[in-house]
Amino acid sequence: MTSARKGRRCRKCGLAKPAGRCSGCRNAYLKAWRSTHSGYMSIYYARNRERLLQEARSYYWENKKKINERNRRNHIAALIKRGDEVRTKRRIRQKANPEKTRERVRRRRARLAGAEGSFTMEQWQDVVLRQRGKCARCRRATRLTADHIIPLVLGGSSYIHNIQGLCSNCNSKKSGTISAGSQLGIFDRVHLFLSR
Repeated sequence: MTSARKGRRCRKCGLAKPAGRCSGCRNAYLKAWRSTHSGYMSIYYARNRERLLQEARSYYWENKKKINERNRRNHIAALIKRGDEVRTKRRIRQKANPEKTRERVRRRRARLAGAEGSFTMEQWQDVVLRQRGKCARCRRATRLTADHIIPLVLGGSSYIHNIQGLCSNCNSKKSGTISAGSQLGIFDRVHLFLSR
């Protein structure tokens, strides 16, 4: 019975395929169908948007591990095939969006350290405004970097109440230590900072 199944041929291209299915012909047919019915497809997606999004979300959460492994394999394959192009595009994207790049790096670093929480760009901008663009340590007005009051290596979280703005010099000097006065919450320290 299995030999009869193996002997089936695709009706379109004539190639022998398991159970008579030819993925090449099926894909060509679907591509042609989608191009001729594109108006119908856009109407269908517009009418069923919420249901389709919900189905996609539930599929993702049910198959998250498999999907992430597939994406990782595809990314590695793309780097092998056209690594220079991928790296160039990444560099251009990072230069165009430096704040997003910093946020992504912060989140990855916190995730690898096993820290809880995260903060948004809006919350970070609020911290910078509350500190009036001045470093919490040396009080110089400069571009601030997000610093964990209790460092991630010492069990600190990435919630906004554990974040302060430091200049890059002070952040480098502080490294993995807890600064003096850091037992206070960020809002208490900002209030003290502004009242000086």
